[in-house]
Amino acid sequence: MTLAFFISSSLFCFYLGYKSNEKIKKYYYLLFYVSMGLSTLTKGPVGIAIPFLVIIFFTLINGTFRSTLGELKIFYGLFTLAIIILPWNLAMFKLHGEKFINETFIRHNFTRFTGTVSGHRGSLFYFIPVILIGFFPWSILLPSSISSLITRIKRTSLTTKEFSDINFFAFIWFLVVFIFFSISKTKLPTYITPLYPPMAILVGKLLDDILSQKNKISRSINLSVIILIISITVLSIIIIIFPALVNKFASDSSSSFFNSPFSLNYTPVILSIILITGISFFSFSWFTNLKKFSLYCLITTLFFFYFTCIIKIGPEIGKYRQSSLKNLSEFSRNFLKKEDKLISYSFLKPSIVFYSRHPVMKIDKKDIKQLCGYLNSDITVYVITKKSRLNLLPNTAKYYVLKEDGDFILISNQPVLRTTIQHFKIKNDS
Repeated sequence: MTLAFFISSSLFCFYLGYKSNEKIKKYYYLLFYVSMGLSTLTKGPVGIAIPFLVIIFFTLINGTFRSTLGELKIFYGLFTLAIIILPWNLAMFKLHGEKFINETFIRHNFTRFTGTVSGHRGSLFYFIPVILIGFFPWSILLPSSISSLITRIKRTSLTTKEFSDINFFAFIWFLVVFIFFSISKTKLPTYITPLYPPMAILVGKLLDDILSQKNKISRSINLSVIILIISITVLSIIIIIFPALVNKFASDSSSSFFNSPFSLNYTPVILSIILITGISFFSFSWFTNLKKFSLYCLITTLFFFYFTCIIKIGPEIGKYRQSSLKNLSEFSRNFLKKEDKLISYSFLKPSIVFYSRHPVMKIDKKDIKQLCGYLNSDITVYVITKKSRLNLLPNTAKYYVLKEDGDFILISNQPVLRTTIQHFKIKNDS
């Protein structure tokens, strides 16, 4: 999210500078470099690559590449980037040396783009359903938005303002981010978060045209509206049966991940009523030529729908994601000292670092001897791992169970809280 914010900020600042007069242009371009530097601090070179790729293609197509390059004052821009980026990176390199370079730049940037990291792979079409669901229901109007833009462009020449307006800029932004992450070998749904601002601009332009009645409603727009109505109606049905489906899966699963029934009380019914009522008003208004009122109905419906989801469903779903790791990590803070070691065995989630407020050492599943060495040492060690991984420990490993939660467990080589800790019997005693 932070990366998406700074990438978006850098591109918006560039465009504002691109369209502004000479007096204030330089200030927007300075903010462009500052935002790009902060995005690079957030996630590495991708924070520079994406904005520059968007700008290069945008200016090459509209024929302003050379003039824009001069306006950007690249030398001063690079100096600004260096001031922001270098201090922290040099400090980290001094602390961690080659390991910092390998982890930050090689593994989490170059390797993620050229290879698969942590099994997060996907096809070239991976992000299409991500956009469809993540930007729903506006994603249904996205093809019509792009089609409308392309139609306008076909009627113009390279000398017209269509190639320098915000809609064309958003279109190039959309294409660059989508293609960039689609050809990347490692894929996660969150990677294309920088796509949402340009998609919002494109769909917003279409809605603005409808509200201002600048363009006649095309068949493609009417078709998109019909698909939208059907999709929301189907969604209202799925929402009602969703808790039952989750509980059915939970009953068939041996995982303690589902350690309690998934209950939302009457929330699914309320959400379904909101959708059905809203889409009914929207449908009636749209097909009786009350276009403005229909869009207001849709926006109001979505506001109440998402607001209810956030306050009612969000916290409940949170219990079924990483609540176990959160609970164990927060529990460990009660007795973790600065000199103690906190180990994550066979996996590593950033949430452990966040909630424990302590450095976390990862030990791979195959390095069981290394883990045993720490457990049998004089150093106070705490380990968060899956319960099933305890079977891998040999009889000689000394440890105590501090707390269990779901599929995960917190153990230590010291009986920290004797009144609440049960000694875990070694296999020889069982």
